Amino acid sequence: MIDPQQQTINSTISPMPEQFPKLAQFTIYSRVQESSI
Repeated sequence: MIDPQQQTINSTISPMPEQFPKLAQFTIYSRVQESSI
């Protein structure tokens, strides 16, 4: 069983092509959350 948090860190360091859209979406979502505070 892979730790989701560790998998996210690995994807951030070396993002796979299929992981990049999720990573980009997550980054945008995080920025929206920060700006809404």
